[in-house]
Amino acid sequence: MKKIDYKISRFMQDKLANPVLDRIMSGFTFLGDYCLIWLVITAFFYVTSYKKLAMFMILSMLVTNAVNNGLIKSLFRRKRPFEEYEDIHIFIPSPYGSSFPSGHSATGFGCALIVAQVDPMYGLIAYVIAGLIAFSRLYLCVHYASDILVGSLVGVISTYYLLVYFW
Repeated sequence: MKKIDYKISRFMQDKLANPVLDRIMSGFTFLGDYCLIWLVITAFFYVTSYKKLAMFMILSMLVTNAVNNGLIKSLFRRKRPFEEYEDIHIFIPSPYGSSFPSGHSATGFGCALIVAQVDPMYGLIAYVIAGLIAFSRLYLCVHYASDILVGSLVGVISTYYLLVYFW
């Protein structure tokens, strides 16, 4: 898996990277920083009388971050691609914490699942946003592909159990 992750990171940097995508992907990463886009969506739901949905979004973010960032990241402490390999460089500020699994991906896909429960069309849009944020982390070489995949699964699984037991 380590070789595949490295090859994907090199592909992102050597073959896919360009100034236009650099700006676009930096923007998507920014939307995922500190759950920004998901907090904006949560606030929108709250002020438009979808208070239960807003509370579930907050609960999902808290639980997903606790599981992903508090538990799993502290167990694995995987170095990020640019920390592990001298030939991989980033142009955004160095993120804090370890690489595995991706918190941006976990939060994004967990929140998208909640939105999809209420409205499949808006859920599709939320999944696209989550996917673009997750891809931006891979594109910017701050995560490996396996970090993105596992982070996404952590978000979906954590949120799924919240929905099953508390919705």
